[in-house]
Amino acid sequence: MKRWQLILLGLLAIVIIVGAGYLGFQGTLPYVRAETTEQVEVPPTVRVSRGEVQQSIITPGQLVNYQTIDIPAGTTTLVEAVNVRPGDAVQAGDILVQLGGQERIEANLAAAEIATLEAQEIVDDIFANAALHQAEAMQTISSAQQTLNALAVDVPLQQTEALQAIAEAQDAVASAEYHLNSLGATASEANLTAAQSQVTITTQTLERAKKTYDPYRDKPDNNLNKAYYGAAWAAAQQAHDTAVRQLNALTGSPSDLILAQKEAELAVAQAQLAQAQATYDALAAGIPPAELALAEAQLAQAQTAYEALEEGIDPDELALAQANLGMAQLDLSLAEANLDALTITAPFDGVVLSVSVQVGEMVSQGSHVLQMADPQALEVLVSVVEEDYPLVAVGQPVELYFDAAPELEVAGQVERIVPKRIEGSLPQYQVYISMDDVPDMVVDGMTADAAIILAQSGEVLRLPRALVQANSDSTATVRVWMHDHTEERSLTVGLRGDTFIEILSGLKEGEQVVGQ
Repeated sequence: MKRWQLILLGLLAIVIIVGAGYLGFQGTLPYVRAETTEQVEVPPTVRVSRGEVQQSIITPGQLVNYQTIDIPAGTTTLVEAVNVRPGDAVQAGDILVQLGGQERIEANLAAAEIATLEAQEIVDDIFANAALHQAEAMQTISSAQQTLNALAVDVPLQQTEALQAIAEAQDAVASAEYHLNSLGATASEANLTAAQSQVTITTQTLERAKKTYDPYRDKPDNNLNKAYYGAAWAAAQQAHDTAVRQLNALTGSPSDLILAQKEAELAVAQAQLAQAQATYDALAAGIPPAELALAEAQLAQAQTAYEALEEGIDPDELALAQANLGMAQLDLSLAEANLDALTITAPFDGVVLSVSVQVGEMVSQGSHVLQMADPQALEVLVSVVEEDYPLVAVGQPVELYFDAAPELEVAGQVERIVPKRIEGSLPQYQVYISMDDVPDMVVDGMTADAAIILAQSGEVLRLPRALVQANSDSTATVRVWMHDHTEERSLTVGLRGDTFIEILSGLKEGEQVVGQ
């Protein structure tokens, strides 16, 4: 039923009641003569007809689009190309915007692919070389066993080596004592002359190096001349310091630093002698306990490693290789995602609503690029008052009308009901209505009127609802015109529609009911 019909039927009901009988029935029966030949006036009547009775809730609403998306930038870079404008129709997969930086990201992708292949090869090698690893583990066990067995055989040889170490340590102690004692000896005239000459030569060399370096002292550190002449100056200073120390050692008492150095050398030599003696003493008593414990631990470790390889694969090595492979694959996925993010494509067929970027503009990751929508993804949002809320249910049929297309009637159904009161002074609740077919001429934001059909009966006997005053027990009384007189008739009524009321019994189609 069209919207204009809903409106007009309500207005015409009264007119029908008052005039339909008079204009219709009286036209066929202009008057009836009674037995007394007096003219009987025909009252206004309404014909009992057959048709649809419908009870509905009529409420205004608005078209809303449920598939509108804002597309962001997937990375931070420059906009290279913008291929669409607002209003352009696009298909899924169409390139909307192209971002720059492709060469850099493709290089990262290539590196990630190589790293993934290498990590995969390592995992493959672990499985392929399992037998080789078992053989290597067995060789390790054999070597550890040989080391343990050799300890008992090599003790005499180790004792001989220990005696040799004692002798060498004794020589080192004697040499250190000699050098320490010789610090106070008188130097020869030849040695003094040579040392003084060396100091003179190094002093002149140092002065020349300093003069050469001074012009470049304040230059930046990366200046090649500064670096070259600075190194020459440092070398001249070191040579001069050495010459001075040698002269001081020949002409006077040794410095505290030299004396401490020689004393330290003597202490080290004495400690080495004591260590060599302790080693010999331990060998004289048999196999060293520390070496025996170390050899036994190495053998046990080798046996444990072999047992872990009985199935052919080292679980620790495999776990590490698989972890590295997982990281490489993650890096590869990230590189692929970064490359894909440079090309912004349409996720579905639709229309571009807005474009927020232009060529050459820098965009950051997550910033808004454009908005698009599927123009066919429309539904109608209406609101119902508190009294009608209990009457509305999901799945109820709906007739929809649009101000933009008054001649259009679209069928739909109640899709969703929001059980929360809308903020405002009136107690209202939102209802979403889907459409069986979405007309091309309607778009998001347009106004609509919805007739939510609560109940309906088709091709039943009916009268205008205003003509029948039904009781609570669904009974009513009307007057029927019987050609020359009226008689009262008791009725049983059914569905009480917006415009008509269903007649279940008491009347027949075509009978004329007197208007009240």
